[in-house]
Amino acid sequence: MTSKYDRYWAGLLGQIRDALNRAAKGFPAAVATPGLQDLGDRQSWYGLAEVRNGEVTRSSMAHATSLGKTVAASGICAQWPRDTFRLIINVTGDALTITAAGHQASRAGETAWPPQARHVLARESARAPAARPVPAAAGPARVMSGQVGPGEFYRLLAGLGSARRLRDCWAGDCPSGGAYFFFEDGEVRGDDSSRVVRVGTHALTAASKATLWDRLRQHRGHLAGRDPGSGNHRASVFRRHVGGDAHPARRAATRTDGILA
Repeated sequence: MTSKYDRYWAGLLGQIRDALNRAAKGFPAAVATPGLQDLGDRQSWYGLAEVRNGEVTRSSMAHATSLGKTVAASGICAQWPRDTFRLIINVTGDALTITAAGHQASRAGETAWPPQARHVLARESARAPAARPVPAAAGPARVMSGQVGPGEFYRLLAGLGSARRLRDCWAGDCPSGGAYFFFEDGEVRGDDSSRVVRVGTHALTAASKATLWDRLRQHRGHLAGRDPGSGNHRASVFRRHVGGDAHPARRAATRTDGILA
């Protein structure tokens, strides 16, 4: 007997097939999931399924398990038998991201750059000295050294899972220190995927008494109290930039809505 989730995912198989094709080439891929939230009452719609060929190798939550089984049973992954596809439904239930890991995906990700990435590489190589060779397996190192274009950076980000709204995060979500990446609604790249608008690091040394959450909380501001959405623009350059926006409606909408990867 098919469930309501089975029927929902079956209706999206065409879009999911296109996204799998992008993911198999090493690019981030996403599918909008309108109407999913109407199928249940959940605080969080986050869910994960991993599919390899015609088998679900890992899953969590009923709606994501249904997604994995629907994709596996359809046979659309058969053309990439060595790849494992990770399908992640975001917290709000309005988007599905797909990434791939495997022989075919890693090879494709090295060469199949979109046109805008090739143009960036050409401009950078014209003015930058040749970098020392770095092993192909060291993905982040190759990004940092400038040996690959932005496509690799976004592919690595997609492998971390779905982005979360900063207003929905809390201290237990964060390591003691590290890097963070902000997206913004409406800011997209040439392929319509989300564009990173800010990168930051905090508490990277063992001697640091601060934490990554301390910094993110400053950026987020207050969620409650007498002035929800407010915060200290002197402690957070991010808030100062947002507060300096000339458009009041945009400023108000953005104050606590930064998206955290």
